[in-house]
Amino acid sequence: MRWELSEEQRLFQDALQAWLAKHCSSDAVRRWHDSGDPSSFEQALLSEAWLGVGTSEDLGGQGGGLIELALAAESYARVAASSSAWLATVLAVPAFAGALDIGAAVLGKGEFAALAVSADSPPDAAPTVTLDGDRLRGQIAGVLGADRVRHFVVPVLDGGVLRLAHVDVSTGSVQVTRRPLLDRSRTIADVAFEGADATLLDVDAAAALVHDSVDGREPEARAAHALGREERLEDPLLRRPIHADAVVHHLDLEAIGAAAGREADLAAAR
Repeated sequence: MRWELSEEQRLFQDALQAWLAKHCSSDAVRRWHDSGDPSSFEQALLSEAWLGVGTSEDLGGQGGGLIELALAAESYARVAASSSAWLATVLAVPAFAGALDIGAAVLGKGEFAALAVSADSPPDAAPTVTLDGDRLRGQIAGVLGADRVRHFVVPVLDGGVLRLAHVDVSTGSVQVTRRPLLDRSRTIADVAFEGADATLLDVDAAAALVHDSVDGREPEARAAHALGREERLEDPLLRRPIHADAVVHHLDLEAIGAAAGREADLAAAR
């Protein structure tokens, strides 16, 4: 039996690709990457209701599931769109199931969020940040989209139990240092919490990390993104002159594509 997209999913894919063709010209993509500021694209995602695609309506999204999430990731990669804020956000939002006001600000106001987990480690690795009362201290290296978000979801130990804490960057005591990557459509950054105000989230941390967000959604989005990049390289109509560096993208795929630090099997995405 051959699996195919439903008619509704094809319509979604066609609509998104048409929208991207309008908003992601070569000149626009070049400006975002050269300046390091894709905020105009990120705000367009918000204002035209693409930000919450693939996220359930219960969490404040536009609905859809893993298929829509994967189709979006593939479509963004095909045009080299600066999509780190989007991907980081859709992976982090399930952690706000018990804090819908924060989720509403993230998806409804475009404040964006990221899981503060290193690209070099699995999401449920021992936390490197400590919780002292309501303050966080410690560093996390290589966080996907960290330079593009206002909210962090941070794994911590509270009395020996794994919990997730919320940090609003606007409250201060958070330092974010961006790392350069070969693929300029993605960003990662090192994050240092220097006594940042934190609030524990009322959510099952293990489920949010291992099932609802990273392990449940990230591999599909990562593999779809890799497939979109392959399509861009193979189709001369999709190639962007600013992305000669993408020819060697396999060298940094683990760092740029692995929000949880595990290599995707690209063959499984085909």
